[in-house]
Amino acid sequence: MLVGGGFWSWGWYTAINKGYYYEKASMFFPAVFILGLGLLIFPAYKEEQERIARAEDISVLSRIKLLQPRWWVIIVVALIAGIGNYLILSHVFS
Repeated sequence: MLVGGGFWSWGWYTAINKGYYYEKASMFFPAVFILGLGLLIFPAYKEEQERIARAEDISVLSRIKLLQPRWWVIIVVALIAGIGNYLILSHVFS
């Protein structure tokens, strides 16, 4: 989260003060920040007490099936943040 937030603010600093920005970084680091924030707020997907309380057998699930609906929302918000940041930077500083 700190890396994503730091580079996100660095991207804005270079765009405002130096007049250029890195396209890929302007999409990637906001998404990293949002995903890091999600990891801080919500517990890991395998260790959630909700699944244990429901007696759900997560040992048979793999990869993408382990993601809870809240993580799909976080992923979508992260993608929107990354694309939105890029669109703002490309519109304002092009």
